[in-house]
Amino acid sequence: MLVFQGRIHYYEGYDWERATATVQLAYDLGARSLLLTNAAGAIHESLVPGDLMVIRDHITLLGPEDWKSPRPQPVYDIQPFTNSGLAQGTYAALTGPSYETPAEIRALKIMGVDVVGMSTAREAERAKALGMKVFAVSCVTNKAAGISTDRLDHREVQQVAGRIEIVEKFANILDELFVNLKGNPLNPTATPFTVDLERQILKDADHDC
Repeated sequence: MLVFQGRIHYYEGYDWERATATVQLAYDLGARSLLLTNAAGAIHESLVPGDLMVIRDHITLLGPEDWKSPRPQPVYDIQPFTNSGLAQGTYAALTGPSYETPAEIRALKIMGVDVVGMSTAREAERAKALGMKVFAVSCVTNKAAGISTDRLDHREVQQVAGRIEIVEKFANILDELFVNLKGNPLNPTATPFTVDLERQILKDADHDC
């Protein structure tokens, strides 16, 4: 099992090949399932900060042309979460790093989007193309612009994501996922080991500059 701390974002100046490099690396090292997580803003009225939502499909809005014909991409496996009691919904991926405007949020709501963020979609698509099982869970850290009268504050995002009850809730989800996958080894020939992946990826990125 490989665990990544953080991720490389497109808005940090990397191309999509580099931003999704961890997926390819995980696959090359033997992983055949990928669980993605993210912090997201809630668009659906029933979602509040602190909620966890299983991503059922996503819409990528990473360029001007994408807004003309948005299509949900059902690349995720949601079966293991059927009895979890968690909401399931559609995630919209925008480039960031700025929060969306109220007008953009209204447009996303019309598209049927439930939460919005700045990652995950391209990683999921790359994993799916490699033949991996893809699971994804969003942590709702704030109400999207225009949904709440409160001003958006990045400190709120960090505070909500770090709340102990959310960490414990997510740990329970991991337990459930592992139970569902138990007895179905994804790559029984893989050799377990530990490697500082984040340092290696950033080192490789520096070589590309």
